[in-house]
Amino acid sequence: MKKLILILSIIQIVFLIPVSGQLYNDGAEVTIQDDALLYIEGNFINQGGTIFNSGLIEVGGDWENTVSTNPLNPGSGNVDLVGGDQVIGGDFNTLFNNLSLRDDQTITLNSTIGIQNTVSLANGTIDLNRNTLHILNSSRDALVTSGGNVKAETADQYGYLRWDISDKADGNYSIPFISSSNVEIPVTFEITEQGNGDLGYLLFSTFNTDEANNPLPLEVTNLEIKGADDGLNLIDRFWNIQAVDYTIAPNTSASFTLDIDNDLGGLNAIDLDKLEVFNWNKTTGDWSSIGLTNLDDDLVEIAVSNVYGDYVIGSNVPTAVIDLEKLVDISVYPNPTENFIFITLDGDANEKVDVSLINQHGKIVLQQSEFIQNGTNQFRIDLETLPAGIYHSVIIGETRNGVKKFVKL
Repeated sequence: MKKLILILSIIQIVFLIPVSGQLYNDGAEVTIQDDALLYIEGNFINQGGTIFNSGLIEVGGDWENTVSTNPLNPGSGNVDLVGGDQVIGGDFNTLFNNLSLRDDQTITLNSTIGIQNTVSLANGTIDLNRNTLHILNSSRDALVTSGGNVKAETADQYGYLRWDISDKADGNYSIPFISSSNVEIPVTFEITEQGNGDLGYLLFSTFNTDEANNPLPLEVTNLEIKGADDGLNLIDRFWNIQAVDYTIAPNTSASFTLDIDNDLGGLNAIDLDKLEVFNWNKTTGDWSSIGLTNLDDDLVEIAVSNVYGDYVIGSNVPTAVIDLEKLVDISVYPNPTENFIFITLDGDANEKVDVSLINQHGKIVLQQSEFIQNGTNQFRIDLETLPAGIYHSVIIGETRNGVKKFVKL
């Protein structure tokens, strides 16, 4: 690929300058005047120097900053990312004035980026990739989207959106998060009372987990919410909201959105009509209840008054407890089915087992008891009263537990 290297020069751009390959700034001072355009078809690599941008920079490749000084003197200009999927990275962070995505692209952060004024997502996605998107503008209009999103979670950790709201803002804010499966799970919050502290900021993150709610967030050490490990009675997602550098944190009310198909694992036993929100206290090392809530179109609303940190949501009364150490294989047939299923499992002792059917929203819709004995056991469950959908059959006994998913047509 062609490349242009700018070395120890002073350049004024007053109209359109196209760069057909990569652009390396190795110490030059570049001024882009109002209404001027610098178009870079390939990558931009900053190795020193500064761009004074009052116009527009369009970049079709990746953006890389390799030195400690910011490659931009943000000024009033824009940087538009106009390629396909692109990366912003380098050994050091970049502070942009205005940053814009185009439709249907993903921008992956390999370093933290700052936004002095606005970030416009269009229909694109910023993947935080364990890094931080830092918005320095306290206005709720600093993040603009027409369908775009922010992805905070990765397979084993999460990134943050930092918003320097300080003590100057109130009203409604929205973080257009998407899950790792690309389902929209926005977090919205209303500042009902301003905080105290002109350097204060809020951090937001969310990430999904496995069925037992692992991995845990960095500061959380256990899931002993009601005296035992309650991971299987919790929705498979953590939310994190932190208020930092406030003398008095803002009062807010927040709404969390669930990715129902992925936040309720096959072993979860949750009654979505009996939800409770819990908050982790990092000082005391335990969980406290924020209060009961309900689910309305996959949206959970809670009131947070000077309570920040990590949140989980689960049944306020556990609906089933599955001991993973007692888990055995069971079979369910026919699958798919219309009116009934047979459940088969092996036993090595005479015992009573409880059989539950749990729908795709985590609610128990049928329960009955059966007795098993040494050898192969089989029993029939009638389904005529249940609507079509995805279900889990859950077997809980003294010596054995089992779970199997099936589809009712």
